[in-house]
Amino acid sequence: MPKFFALECVRPFAVSWSQALGHSVETWQELQFADGERQFLPRASVEGQAVCLVQALAGREPGEADQRWMELLLATGHLRDLGASEVWIVIPSPGYTRQDVRGSRREPLGLRHLAKALESVGVSGGIMLEPHQPAALENAFRVPMHSIDATGFLAWHAERVAHLTRRMVVVSPDSGGVKRAVRFARELGRRLRHDVPVAWVDKSRSSGRTWARSLVGEVGGRMALIVDDVVCTGGTLMEAARLCRLAGATGVGALAAHGVLAGDAPRALAEGMVDRLLVSDSVPGVAALAARPELAGRLFVESVAEFMAEAARQRLGRVVQEEIQGGPHADALTDRIQERAPLGSGGRESPPARAMARAPRRGVDQLSSGRRGAPPAPSSGKSVSSADRSPRPRSGNRRRTPA
Repeated sequence: MPKFFALECVRPFAVSWSQALGHSVETWQELQFADGERQFLPRASVEGQAVCLVQALAGREPGEADQRWMELLLATGHLRDLGASEVWIVIPSPGYTRQDVRGSRREPLGLRHLAKALESVGVSGGIMLEPHQPAALENAFRVPMHSIDATGFLAWHAERVAHLTRRMVVVSPDSGGVKRAVRFARELGRRLRHDVPVAWVDKSRSSGRTWARSLVGEVGGRMALIVDDVVCTGGTLMEAARLCRLAGATGVGALAAHGVLAGDAPRALAEGMVDRLLVSDSVPGVAALAARPELAGRLFVESVAEFMAEAARQRLGRVVQEEIQGGPHADALTDRIQERAPLGSGGRESPPARAMARAPRRGVDQLSSGRRGAPPAPSSGKSVSSADRSPRPRSGNRRRTPA
């Protein structure tokens, strides 16, 4: 049976995630010295066992992202030093995924260097919820690192308020997120049984500042739903909302997988340019923001633990996956997810059961075994006997016996 560990900042999420899988999180001692140095001491033996390590990499305060990456490196290496056979990381909120591709000649590839560091301490692979660019994440790692698309999770929650109006439009706050917006619009339209159009904002970014230039698409007389992977300072979101309102949108809502909401983002959200923002609890500390009086009715934080639990069951490596699927609560988890449907959905499945069921299962067993499945059956539909399988001479290659 695998061991489940979590760093302190993400422990509440890890407890919900592991409980959804029918397991518990092991305890360990985290020491911090006067100069900031940290040390991790597991209280349970991990020798010869597979380990799942949960850590959130996004931070709301300066320096938190760097600290959490360092904690992940130290904890992973220490678990392997103690004899863990495998260490699989579960990352609900990504960090440094903006540095995944070069936008100009001298831009750094920070994600590649951090991936090499994790591989050097013995990480086996893992899953990450809604990275900035999934293909860049998977290319940065040489071990199986799977990106989890949050479209199903966000569409499931959007469906609960979509019944208020049929005139909706999905808006991407920049051209880079158009594919994400199209996926979301298709999933939401499938759930609502009618087409949902898509629009996007043409913007430019320089020296950390963002300028929204124009809105491509029709939003007049419609409820605009802005969809993004992360809301950090809220500048991109607020500019997109302003353009939507200038174009005649009847209201503006927003959904994002990760709500960092750093700096002046809470104040900007309280000003009311966006009617309501829904994010997951992937970033530690964001749930506390929803309790502020000025954000009541505007910020909604929903748990993504069950969605990530289903992703872990289908995407983690061979050893861990077999142990989890054979656990005592595996069937109960699937039944609970399928029963959890929003009001008015007609009993349809929740995002984990529906979105994860369509995803291909790409664990270590598939990546390393080299098997590609059984050969295709004969297309004629006739049974082939052993006599029919015997080789037959080809007429063009027959040799003539000399007379």
